[in-house]
Amino acid sequence: MGNISKQIDEIITKRKVQLQYIENAREKADIVLENMNIFKDFQDEIRSNLDTFPEVEGSFDVAGSIESISTDEFLQLHKSYVSELERLINRLKRNNLNISFIGRTGQGKSLAMQNISGLNSAVIPSSNRGDCTGTKSIITNSENSVVNAKIHFYDKDEMVDIVNQYLLKLTDGRQFVKDVSDIPAIKIKELRKTLYKRKNETVKEEDWLDHLCKYVEHYNDYIDDLGSVKDVTEKEIEYYVAQYSSENAEEKYYKYLGVKLADINTCFLNEDVGNIVLVDTIGIGATSLGIEEEMLKAVENDSDAIIFMFRPDNKRGRISDNEINIIRNIAERISPEYTKEMLFWVINRVETGDSGDNVNQVNDVIQTIKQRNYPIADVLNVNCSSKEEVESKLLIPVLKQLSSKIQDVDNFLVDRLNEMGKRLFQMYSQLCQATDRAFASSANEDLKRKFYRKINPTIKKGLLNELRKLYLDDYNNLRHMPCEELMNAASGKFKNIIKAVPTKEMVMELLSYGDANQFNAYEACTNIMRMQIIDDFTELNNVLNKIVERMKNQVLHIFTDEDKGRLGLVYPLGDSSDEWIDGFLNLVEGEKKYPFLSDALRKFQFYTINVQGFLIHEIREQLDPIDISLPRPDGSSSVPQISGSMAQPELVAEEIVEWLKNYAEDVHDNIEITLRDLYKTPNRSMFAAIKDLYDRITYTMADNESKIAEEWRYLYEDWMHLIWKDEYQQQSAVKIVAEEWNDVVSKLKDINKQEYFIIGN
Repeated sequence: MGNISKQIDEIITKRKVQLQYIENAREKADIVLENMNIFKDFQDEIRSNLDTFPEVEGSFDVAGSIESISTDEFLQLHKSYVSELERLINRLKRNNLNISFIGRTGQGKSLAMQNISGLNSAVIPSSNRGDCTGTKSIITNSENSVVNAKIHFYDKDEMVDIVNQYLLKLTDGRQFVKDVSDIPAIKIKELRKTLYKRKNETVKEEDWLDHLCKYVEHYNDYIDDLGSVKDVTEKEIEYYVAQYSSENAEEKYYKYLGVKLADINTCFLNEDVGNIVLVDTIGIGATSLGIEEEMLKAVENDSDAIIFMFRPDNKRGRISDNEINIIRNIAERISPEYTKEMLFWVINRVETGDSGDNVNQVNDVIQTIKQRNYPIADVLNVNCSSKEEVESKLLIPVLKQLSSKIQDVDNFLVDRLNEMGKRLFQMYSQLCQATDRAFASSANEDLKRKFYRKINPTIKKGLLNELRKLYLDDYNNLRHMPCEELMNAASGKFKNIIKAVPTKEMVMELLSYGDANQFNAYEACTNIMRMQIIDDFTELNNVLNKIVERMKNQVLHIFTDEDKGRLGLVYPLGDSSDEWIDGFLNLVEGEKKYPFLSDALRKFQFYTINVQGFLIHEIREQLDPIDISLPRPDGSSSVPQISGSMAQPELVAEEIVEWLKNYAEDVHDNIEITLRDLYKTPNRSMFAAIKDLYDRITYTMADNESKIAEEWRYLYEDWMHLIWKDEYQQQSAVKIVAEEWNDVVSKLKDINKQEYFIIGN
């Protein structure tokens, strides 16, 4: 096995580094929740005083808008997000890697763990007689050779909950206990009589009643220990974890009823297993309630790797619905992506025993599992009675997979959590936008008239006139000049035309392919050259995208800068023009409220220049000399005369290369001449795009009216509370709530950043 223990130590060390980022995300989640609670408190204050708002002119709509913003869905998702963060924190805090053993009763879990840990059946109960393990145990590999354990007992409230879940099932909630002292008074005989009177009683209900009976009849065995933790020796462990003695099945134990967890320490048989923990779960199918849910919790919260034990029947090799459901439920609980890396299906091969061997059935079962493509890491064939096989065929493969894949799994969990965080951020941003909209359109006519002296100059001088100067003073001059960035980038592409000529070695390889002749090889070379040249020039799109985005940002700065259009106070401009147009129109509900303005901005947003649109057809036309599928204008063949014969492939290759070099030089010169006029196209196109935007947002008419001017005025009136926030508060009839409102909203917006909702690194 080598240095697996060292690799496990390295994994744990790296987890501690990653843990810092998770804990930081947890702290930020608290900040988000605190601000959201402040907002909810403000809503509650508004909600409690709605009747006062009609007295304040123009304020009622604002109050109603604030009060009606729903935070329920956000808070529900935030709660799930925090729960997953804490689960991940607990996972990375562990100083061990945990391997959980799960499966139905009697499948060999305990036997396998005995042969890993070196513990006997007195500490890890195992038997063919049915349920024998009474409680969940964890077994930690320790340097101390002395076996010891800490026994953790349920507290009294937990015991009340356990008993009540049986009463809920058996009496439909008609009976329940309030305190542990009520448990001995439960009338089991009456419950049994009632159960037998039902016509639809089931074996399962009888089992539940039998188990409830144990809590009632053996109350004195566990009551004094509830809420405590006991240190016990190896000889005492069985008394707390087993249902009967490993030496005498007639000797029953009932302490396990009060035990929540047995934390056992021992030195494992293999010295190189390192910091690992075995998690022993109660077998599914045991008579007590909630066993499968407890198993799923152990898988979700306490496991790095999962061992699913299955002992096939000795007569028929088949997989039942029980096994399929266990695999499905685990995959649904922790995701198929996880189980494909860390869930191992162990087939317990029995070669001897009272119930007979199952050797002949094992291969069929394994074949069936592999054919069905279950979401598992591997299927392992192990004789769990053999220490050697348990080590070599179970423990070592699992530890190797853990050491090589657990970091990938941890990263997957982080990525999955970040996806939830991104959804949370989107919901948070939508809430912030809803707070902005709460004041939109709330100003009365008097207030609008007062602000007209600000609105009109901002639209005409700050925005429209500045946009007019941009296309007239800057881009009007540029449109008569070549685009230097495109020209410089294209110069490198010209150099690559000659480099596109295949080497002599490549031509010789083409000549040797099948029954190819000189002309086949030449044609293949021209095809390769054309595609390489076209692909190379297509990369000029990157340059065009860059200059178009720069132009768009120049335009949007006019829309958003505080000394120009001031719309950045409604929605701030970031690095992307697309993001601003999408975000701004979404916030102000542009398509619905300002359709002409929205249409103009959308057309500007979708404007682009690309090589395919104005350049590539010109380049392709100049590639005609190296396209033998096209005849020359004079009708002559475009295939050159190649004098060499196939008996002299090296000479033929040299001749083909020379022809291609000559044609490449012609292509180079022709493309260079053709592109001289085309270099002006980007500047001309961008001038036209800005001019088109200006015309649309200035002159758009409908029904012989200037609808666009009307939309501009409505937009600035609706959002004056943000565009001129200070002045608005001084003038507005809603100033009685404005100061507190702005403080609340400012806190929300201060953390309206993705970094508060995802795990950094």
